[in-house]
This record gives sequence, structure tokens and C-alpha cells, in this order.
Amino acid sequence: MLGAKPLIVIICGLTLLAGCSDTSSELGQMQSYANRVADILDEPTPTITPDKLPAIPAHRQRVFEVPPLREGMLDVLEFRHCGMLDLIAQRNSSLGRVAQASQVLSHEIKFLTALERCLQQPEQLAKLDEETQQHFRNIAATKSAQLPAVLWNGFYTGREVEQTLALSAPLLSPTQIGQHTPVLAAWETFATITEQTRTQVTGFDLNQLEGLEDQFATIYNSTTGASTLKSLQTLTATLNAVATTIEARLARRPLCFNGQPTNKARTLRSAFDALYAKELQPYMAYTHRLGQRWFAAHARILKHLNVPADSQTYTDQVFAQTSDKSIWINYQAALTRHTKAWQSILGQCGLMPGTN
Repeated sequence: MLGAKPLIVIICGLTLLAGCSDTSSELGQMQSYANRVADILDEPTPTITPDKLPAIPAHRQRVFEVPPLREGMLDVLEFRHCGMLDLIAQRNSSLGRVAQASQVLSHEIKFLTALERCLQQPEQLAKLDEETQQHFRNIAATKSAQLPAVLWNGFYTGREVEQTLALSAPLLSPTQIGQHTPVLAAWETFATITEQTRTQVTGFDLNQLEGLEDQFATIYNSTTGASTLKSLQTLTATLNAVATTIEARLARRPLCFNGQPTNKARTLRSAFDALYAKELQPYMAYTHRLGQRWFAAHARILKHLNVPADSQTYTDQVFAQTSDKSIWINYQAALTRHTKAWQSILGQCGLMPGTN
């Protein structure tokens, strides 16, 4: 029903759209919708030209430098009282020195969690002299202060995020609906890890780190991020184009007078039902649902992190949920504008859905 809320129905069981197996079909469907509305209203035919997805900044512009802590042999041996020698050995190994940011992230969380727990156990502290205890507290404070940068580096500087945001990604296709859910679930797991480590690291369940590399691999093997964002941008351009057409017609000359529908108005309502409600809206619902999960997960992560200055603009566009530069905000604005335009013209003709 066409009410005050945006014209979108979040459909649980999505019916696959005919002819939407590739990018040209999805864009073609949107162009056909915009063309038909313009033709009925005797307005110029619009061209759907979505904004280009921005390129992810270079690695050096995204990464935070995190100075390593250097411990002498005697200092390292003191960590045996906290059961942390294996962790330190892993980090100092040849593998540890060339570890991916995601592996560094896992190690740093394990290290800080173990150290903080040790510092809260009197029986462990009793094995350490006061100087060593203070030294460990200083290390814990430093590691805690570095954790936001480590989390950012782990989630946003690896090859995984570059791959899922590849500019060559196609638009979303409903025929591939199942492949995107695991990717969004991975980002939601990262959000949970961020929230829990930033609020109470000693209570963090280290079992959540099991399978972490599999989560990163899932992201690496899918272009879910870019496909979702590009589809949102294309829908944004379509919704704005149709709204512009309707607004221009209403500014030029009313379509109906005294709420009485004309033949042209009835034709327009039929086009709305056939091309928008039945064809485009299911694709919008699918894209909307994925976009909502994408931006919500990143909002949960970014709430607790700083962003490198050279990556701020990009982050505002592709990750931020509330920035005025956000692809999501632009889509929401277009959706609202499109809804209001249809409400105006159908309301003028007494043809709002739900009316006789």
C-alpha cells in the first residue's frame, strides 16, 4: 500500500525476476521503467547514469602504524607465569613476522585477553615482583590503546576488503541470492568481536576467533560489497530519474483535475503496478536488505574505531551509515523522493493504491 513510508516491501521469499541474470538485464529493467513513465507523461526520456563506485584507497592510506613492543629475554620469561610463552613464540616466529593483518588481529586479541586475565588473578600476580607487575600493567595499557588500530588494520587493510569492493563487480543478481549471506554474516561477526573486545576484553570468548580466517576467506571470495553498493547506486539514479520526470510533469501541468482520473492517469497507474510494484520492487527489496545489513555491520564496527585521515571520505561513502556522503543515505533520500512524487501524482488523480 502506498502510504507515508517508502515504496518498498521487504519480501522474505524473493521471487526471482525474469531476465535478471546479468548486469545489463538489471540496468535495462530500471531504464525501461524510467522510459515508460516519461513516455506516458510526455517528458524527456531520462538516461540512468549511476554514480561510479569510488576506488578503495591505496594500502598505505588505509593502514595505521602500530609500533611493536620489544621485550628482552628475561622479560619474556616472566610471561610464563601467565601461560603466554606460546603466544609470544608464535608472534616472534618467521610466520608471525610476515603475518597478514587478520592474523595479527587474532594474536593481539589473544595476547591482550590473556594478559588482562592474568593481571586479575591474585595467585598469578603473587609469582611476580612489584616491578614486573607494573611492567605488565603498562604493556596491557599500551596494547589496549593500540587495539582500535589493530582492529581497523585487520578488517579494512587486507586483500579481503579490496576484493569484496572490486570495481569490476557486477550488479546484484537474485539468481545468486545465497552467496551473499555468508559474507554479511562474516562482517556481523567482526562487529561482535569489535564490540566485545572494546568493552570488556577479559570476558571475551576466545572461541569466537576459531574460524576467523575462514570468515576472511569468505569475504575474499565474493564481491558482495561492491555489488551491493553498485546496485544501490543504480537504484538511486533510477528513483531520482523517475521522481524528476513526475515532478517536471506536475510543475508543467496537472495530470488530473478534481481528483478525477484521465485515461493517461490510468495508464500511468498500470505502469506503476506492472513495472515498479511487480518487477522492480522485489529487486529493490533484495538489494535493500543486503544494503541494510552491510551498513549496519560496519556502523557497529566503526563506532569503536578511528579512521585514517586519508580513508575518511571513502569510509563515509561505502561504510558509514549516517554520513551525508553515504551511498546508503543517498539511496534512502532517493527512495523518499520517489515515494512522494508518486503520492503526489496518483493522489491528484484519486488513484492511490488502496483507493477505489
